[in-house]
Amino acid sequence: MKLKAGDIFSVIVGDKGFCLGQIVKIPNKESLSVVIYEELFHGLASDVLEQTVKACTPLLFGNTFDAKFYHRHWEIIGNNTILLDGIKLPYYKVGRFPVCVEDFDEQKIRRESEKEKVLLVFRKYVAPVRLENALLAHHGLGEWKDELYEPLLYAYNIKSNALINANRF
Repeated sequence: MKLKAGDIFSVIVGDKGFCLGQIVKIPNKESLSVVIYEELFHGLASDVLEQTVKACTPLLFGNTFDAKFYHRHWEIIGNNTILLDGIKLPYYKVGRFPVCVEDFDEQKIRRESEKEKVLLVFRKYVAPVRLENALLAHHGLGEWKDELYEPLLYAYNIKSNALINANRF
């Protein structure tokens, strides 16, 4: 199994259909960064054209592992790296004394501000089943657990980008 950035995959959402996801980056041999889109589709995942992803709304973003791909729970249906250009990557905080802001590629930018202290989170890796459970809960097929699923919302990427870009010198 050779996964690549840009791979588009399907995630089954109970009996409601499936959603699409995409591998955004493969930062190292052990992990993947993926985005999962909100829209539900019906029929066969292989019938959904890659162009469909352009119209999809990112819902979840996570640093995760390949278990769902390895066990074929998430099936690769195509690849399109051009679509990745619109995906905003999150900023994180790192360190302890002092705490700094780092970009997605682990480049330290500066010490965190008071606003960044509140909004930014430390980089985290989650099992792919947590992303899947968050997607199911979002579509009414499970309980939404704020402490587990809120940090996975793609909205965090947008907020962290806006905050960091507003404070660039």
